[in-house]
Amino acid sequence: MLEADIVLGTLVSGSGDLFPIMGHPPANTSDISLAQFIAFVEEGIKGGGKRKGVKLDFKTTEVFKASLPMNFPVMLNADILQGPIESKRTPVDADAFLYACRTIFPDATLSVGWTSLYGSDEGAENPNDVPEDLTFYNSDNVMDMMDALRRNSVNQTLTFPVRAGIAARSLRDLPALLEQQGSSFTLWSAKDDPVDVEDLKKLIEIVGKRRVYIDVPDSLRKQLTSSGRPLLGSASMALLAVIASMVLLR
Repeated sequence: MLEADIVLGTLVSGSGDLFPIMGHPPANTSDISLAQFIAFVEEGIKGGGKRKGVKLDFKTTEVFKASLPMNFPVMLNADILQGPIESKRTPVDADAFLYACRTIFPDATLSVGWTSLYGSDEGAENPNDVPEDLTFYNSDNVMDMMDALRRNSVNQTLTFPVRAGIAARSLRDLPALLEQQGSSFTLWSAKDDPVDVEDLKKLIEIVGKRRVYIDVPDSLRKQLTSSGRPLLGSASMALLAVIASMVLLR
């Protein structure tokens, strides 16, 4: 799978105009634009290469709007709500994102989550030094997400990207999100995030491995085993298909 972060910025050798480029904040210059990236993937597939999965991660509302329209099947990912552990990063506007997804991409799979400040993130505190009620996805986080989906009449296939280290602390409230029909969790983690593996296993067991996908470092993935057998199914990563039709792997 190709994972692509998209920001509004300029090309190194360009005119200085702002448009969607490949990059991760705080970078705002790149040597490749979103349009060039998609063309590269298309060319590889047409040339007989393997079909690629691509996850498009829009970092701001502005770059999402500037990336429209798209003429290929997509899974669209954005942090649309403020998350736990005092995250200061501004989320993508939930209503603007979900409205555009529903009206422009009615067949897309949506990946919608929360901002977070955790682990190796710059400015992150040790979770043990943060008030306990701020160290997990709580009922308010869950209700805010459900309200946003309901308010925007979302009925598309959903996956909720949740940070593994925080999700492992959230066994009480997080499973309620999967009351949404056709929904799943995508567990993700930065390289040096502290994760309680045993509690994370409990979460996977509670919601069922068929409704969990992973996007974590190999070291964590290898720990997610039970009795020597993989705790997760072989189709453990949600993919976005470019050119060909995409369905969420089950």
